[in-house]
Formats: sequence, C-alpha cells, structure tokens
Amino acid sequence: MSESGEPVLSSSPVLSSSFTLEGRTLWFGTIELHQEEVVISGWTWTGPVTERIDIEEIKKVEKWTVTLGPNIRLYRANGKRPVFGRIHKEAKFWELAFEKDDRVDLTLRH
Repeated sequence: MSESGEPVLSSSPVLSSSFTLEGRTLWFGTIELHQEEVVISGWTWTGPVTERIDIEEIKKVEKWTVTLGPNIRLYRANGKRPVFGRIHKEAKFWELAFEKDDRVDLTLRH
C-alpha cells in the first residue's frame, strides 16, 4: 500500500504464460514476470489464488528443455517451498529473461 493507503499496482508484465504446478492443483494458471516480482495466479479447490514472489527473494532458477512435465523450478532465499511447474508456451523467453537478470542465478538442465 502507498502512504495514502491506496494499493500499489504492479507494473505491466514483461512476460505472461499459462502455467501448471507440479503436484498441486492450479486451474487456469498463469505466471507473469514483472520488473520486481513473479506473480502466479489461478484457481484451486478453495477458490482464486495469487502468489507474488519478489525477484530479490528468488535464490535460483532451474530451467529444463523438455516436451512434457515440469520445466522450471524457482528456489526462494527465505526457505519457503520452491515453485515447481510447467510454463506451457514461450518458456525460452523466460529462460532469456532470467539469464539477463543479474539478481537471479539461472541453471539450465538437459
């Protein structure tokens, strides 16, 4: 929230893709890359969910080039559970974006 109490809106996404979580239900899932955060949203059994992960909080990103199954894992510096899932389209653009960002350690797996 801003000093006036108004909610602070996140920047427009740099990237946005459909996304599924490995081992957890997420319908109509999306993952968005903003300048300062990654936003994962969708629906679970309990209703709509949105999770915001500050870029500074991401310790490491692992990216796989595979045709099926999970292709990305985000490790957090604060010890919270890693985000493990599949970016369904344009995953290569995510790889390039994380590669350019000095705040993120990218590891490519094959």
